Amino acid sequence: MSLSPSLFAGGFDESAIKIQFNLTVDETVEEGNILAVFAGGSQGQLRKARSATNQVIGICQSNATAGSTVNIVQHGLTRVRMNSAPSASDIGKPIYLSQSTNGVASLTAPTASGNNVIKIGYIYRANGVAVTIDVILSINFIVHLG
Repeated sequence: MSLSPSLFAGGFDESAIKIQFNLTVDETVEEGNILAVFAGGSQGQLRKARSATNQVIGICQSNATAGSTVNIVQHGLTRVRMNSAPSASDIGKPIYLSQSTNGVASLTAPTASGNNVIKIGYIYRANGVAVTIDVILSINFIVHLG
């Protein structure tokens, strides 16, 4: 027996299957920023993820200021902010939490000691111009670089 996509969420489209929830951010964020949970925030529980920490909670779905509640996606197709615009030839490639810029993804995995390699997902759409692109999420901690 094969499962047809039409059995899930009323049919197949790019927004049909997502895991998402709402939380408060402690700093200004943009659509597509990669977020992490942290302790000690004065206005929220989430901030832009840093490669020196070993966790990512999900992807922010809108621009927001500190103290605002935002929608977070953990699974499915969503928009992710990159450190530079990938081209159409990058479609299908994995992306990673950037080593150099908090809260964004990169085609290059971190290599410096003290950082973590966290795969965010795979590029679904890119055009060489946009830095916020469509990605199929597959958030995975890979390794801590000692």
